[in-house]
Parts: sequence; structure tokens; C-alpha cells
Amino acid sequence: MNITPIETPPIIPPDPWDALPKRIQAKVLDDHRLDDVIDSEWWDSLFEDFAFAAETLCIGIADENRGKAIDFQSYPWGASFNGMYGPIVYRAPAQEQFSLARLLIRAGYPQDKDLHRIADELYEVQARNNWTIVAQVKSIGQSTHSMNTSIDVHLDESSDEDSELSDSDEDEVITLLRDFMDWMSERLEAEYDYLTSDEYVIERVREGVIDLSEYKEEDEDG
Repeated sequence: MNITPIETPPIIPPDPWDALPKRIQAKVLDDHRLDDVIDSEWWDSLFEDFAFAAETLCIGIADENRGKAIDFQSYPWGASFNGMYGPIVYRAPAQEQFSLARLLIRAGYPQDKDLHRIADELYEVQARNNWTIVAQVKSIGQSTHSMNTSIDVHLDESSDEDSELSDSDEDEVITLLRDFMDWMSERLEAEYDYLTSDEYVIERVREGVIDLSEYKEEDEDG
């Protein structure tokens, strides 16, 4: 007679977060909410992404040698930079650069409609001006909000003597460059909100990053 062995179901360890009493959960959240934003350059990876997006759009962000080339603030959130906008000398002809920017932005950020719009509208305003628009961007004042920037827009030296930049096109370029700064600000705010969220702390508990031993002792004493 053959006896079929009974398979022992796998032992599933308890969820370390769900196993904590509510009182201890609240204390863990309070104690560790700012772990990854205090004394941490949490924005570094975002800055690399911003620099890539900017260069793709033919925006050159100046290296200010102050630890970070992009300035930002929180509450209210804002971001700005010093730099230049326009065709990059060592690249392809200007028209090709602005055409390629639209494709590369979509390839690098396929779901980001805001960046798609900025790339498309910069292309259109450049097309109206024979691909000769350039701009210099400077932060002014203490606030790093996009509106606290001075943006000088003009046609470069390759433009015809009779060419003239309309006020509406000048305003549009200024608006689009500030839209890009606001895009950076929104990304920074979203990342900060995530790193300080309940969800993020709970995730770190479940991954074993946060040591719960002190809380277990406190629970036993309580």
C-alpha cells in the first residue's frame, strides 16, 4: 500500500509592519519619516535627469561650482538655474537639433506630456524664426522660483539683418523656459513627498532597512 506523503505548506513569515501594534507603528513613522531627506543630497539623481532633459532641449545649465547647478526651495517649491538656451555649436545644424529634441524627449520620457509640449512649442517658435532664437537665463533675488529669473531672448548673429523677434515669440520662449523650471520643481516636490511618506517608511520596514529591535523592547516594557 502506497501512502502519499502530505505536503507541508510553506511557512510564511509574518509581515513585520502588520505585526507591530498601532501605537508602535505611529512612533516608527514619526521617528523615520525624515531619514532620507535630512543630511542627505536626495536630489542628486534628479539633477542628473534634469541636466539630461535640459541638454536634450538645447538648454545649457551653467555649473556654478556651488555644489549644485540647479537652485531649488521648498514650501513653496520652486527651481531655477543660470544658463543659455539655443543651438549647441558642436552639434548638427540648428533645425536638426530642435527636430531631434522632440524625438529624444519622447524616447526618454514617453509618458511626460509636459515635456512633450515644451519640446514641441520650442520647435514651433524656432521654426517661425529660422532656428535662430537664443536666450540667456539668470536667477535673481533670494527666491529660486521660476518667476525670479531674468530671461533675455533674442536672435543670434546668424539671423538676417531684417529679421526681428516678435514680442509674442519672445514671451513664448520665456514662458516655456519657466515651464521647464516648474517641471523640475514638480519632480523635486513629488520625490520629497514620496521619501517622507508613510508608504516609503513602511516599505523600508518590510525590507528590513529600519531596525525594529528598539521598538520591540519598548512594546514589551509598555
